[in-house]
Amino acid sequence: MKYIRGKANDKEMEIVMSHTFIRNNPAETILDVLYHECVHYALFAKDQPYRDSDPSFTRTLDCLGISRTRTHMYRGESHLYECRKCRYQFSRNMKEYEKRYICRRCRGRFRYVGVVERS
Repeated sequence: MKYIRGKANDKEMEIVMSHTFIRNNPAETILDVLYHECVHYALFAKDQPYRDSDPSFTRTLDCLGISRTRTHMYRGESHLYECRKCRYQFSRNMKEYEKRYICRRCRGRFRYVGVVERS
């Protein structure tokens, strides 16, 4: 679900929230995360530092009473992956991780195992 799309300095940015996230979290959490993302967007559009690690970004969040990154416990669908070579397993909240990354332990490729519910 796309909420906002914008352009600054020939770069595009959009705010996307998954249906799974919305379905599995209380309204208070959803709004807090959306406000956090809106601060990213507003600073990006004004060509100001907008990354989580930028001091001006964290100051803006603090002034507005908005939570910082990774404040809320993730609830919803998670995707389980396994290294084909060393059998290391882990889960991520994103799909298609196996197409973009390799195992840092053995440099092997990942395979998608399936969906895991986190509550």
